[in-house]
Amino acid sequence: MPTYRCAIIGCGPRARWHADAYRLITRGELVACCDLNAERRARFADDYGIVGYADLAEMLHKEKPDLVHVVTSPLLRVELLTAVSGLGAPACLVEKPIAYEVRDWKQLVALEKRSHTKFGVNTQFRCHPNLTRCRQAIDSGKLGELLFLDCSA
Repeated sequence: MPTYRCAIIGCGPRARWHADAYRLITRGELVACCDLNAERRARFADDYGIVGYADLAEMLHKEKPDLVHVVTSPLLRVELLTAVSGLGAPACLVEKPIAYEVRDWKQLVALEKRSHTKFGVNTQFRCHPNLTRCRQAIDSGKLGELLFLDCSA
C-alpha cells in the first residue's frame, strides 16, 4: 500500500489536531507545513519533525504532497484553494467553514468545476462572526455568569 505525502497550510492550534492525527494514520506521512508567521512555523515544524515553509508554491513544488490540509482563517479560502489547485495538488482537505461569504462560495464553486484537485471539507462554525461576538460577550462578563448555553447550526 502506498504512503501519501501530506502537508499543512497554517500552523495554529487547530493545525496541531490535524498533525497529531498522523500518529494514527498508517498510510499518510506529514512532511511539511507552511505559515507566514516565522516563529509559529518554526515551532510547528520542529515539534512534528517536518520542513517548514513561508512560501506555499515552494512547499508544493519541493515536497509534492498528495494531500494538503488548509487550516487557516476562512477569509483566506479563495486565495489558498485557488493556489493549491493551480499548483497541482491532487487533494485538499479544508478546515473550518469553506467560505466566509456567498461571493467566496461562488468563487470556490467555479474553482471546483475547473480544478483537477479533489476537495474535502471539515466544516465548523467556530469562526462565524455571530459566534465570535457571542464568545466575546461571554468573555467580557457583560452577560453575567454563564449558567447554560444551547447552540446548534
